[in-house]
Amino acid sequence: MMCPSSMGCPSTSLQKNKGSDNRTQNELCHGMDSLELEDNVMCQSIRSMGKDHFGLNFLVREWISLAFSRRSFGLLARASFICAKVGISMDDVLSNQSPFAAATDSEPMDFLARDILLSKSERKTTGYPVDLREVPWDLLEAVQIDPNQPSESVRNRWATIRWSSQGISRFFVSPLFARDLATTEEISRVYERNSSDFQVIDLFLPQSEKGKFAQGIFNLLFVNNKPHMDCFVVKNRIKILRRNCTEPIEVNVIQTMKVIDLDSMIHYCEIQFLDKKVEHVMGNTTSSMNKREHVDEFVDNVNDDPIMDDIEFADIAVTEEMEEFLKLISGD
Repeated sequence: MMCPSSMGCPSTSLQKNKGSDNRTQNELCHGMDSLELEDNVMCQSIRSMGKDHFGLNFLVREWISLAFSRRSFGLLARASFICAKVGISMDDVLSNQSPFAAATDSEPMDFLARDILLSKSERKTTGYPVDLREVPWDLLEAVQIDPNQPSESVRNRWATIRWSSQGISRFFVSPLFARDLATTEEISRVYERNSSDFQVIDLFLPQSEKGKFAQGIFNLLFVNNKPHMDCFVVKNRIKILRRNCTEPIEVNVIQTMKVIDLDSMIHYCEIQFLDKKVEHVMGNTTSSMNKREHVDEFVDNVNDDPIMDDIEFADIAVTEEMEEFLKLISGD
């Protein structure tokens, strides 16, 4: 008896199913092989950043906080992967069994219970803007901002700050940064949108420069191997995009970081133009953008050189392990 072609005979269907199962199994095995390769690379890369590395412990807790506040299984997976490989236990992370918790007066991550039950639309991921008077003195002094007159110290500078704590980020931008690159409102909007297609740094960085910028952040995290480290300052040459300009220009990017505790970190970033023209501070007096800005408040002392030559920049050697680890944590 012939099997109707529209139905297929049982033996043929079984053979097809078996072939499909084999293909699925092969694909799964291939995926496991790829994971094992990444697993080996990761193990080699984080050998110098073991469970006793403070910066790594902070990174794990930050990723977990952000995973729940920004609804990212990817961040949660990366945090779990690192913990499993270097031997950071769940109690170390969640219940403050880590020695770093006592050393930095960090609280248990009880705020996660709140974040798990809130939907993405209910969870606010940005806070009120950072006031420079809140920023610790050692970070301000590291980049030569007068703690007694912080606003005056940055009025001729293109500076921004991100202060992250327990899955919430707060931002500061100087007036010139707001005029030429991005305002706090624009940054907060992009951050809250939580899209992988357009992130905060896409507001002022070309795609080609993201790796260099991230490398500076990772270097600063890497040197924070124990609590209460000094604020190291790094300088890198990269290209940026000014507002309403399509052609990237080369600048120096100054960055420093203060890891306060296991749940809080302040990242400072400053753009320094290479030619130091007065027009950068005054802006283009014919532009419509300039009409909306109080340019005249920046014209005195325009020759002041932010980040003076006296500053001591940290020379952090970038090892192959650091580069590989950066690729893995950034998803490249």
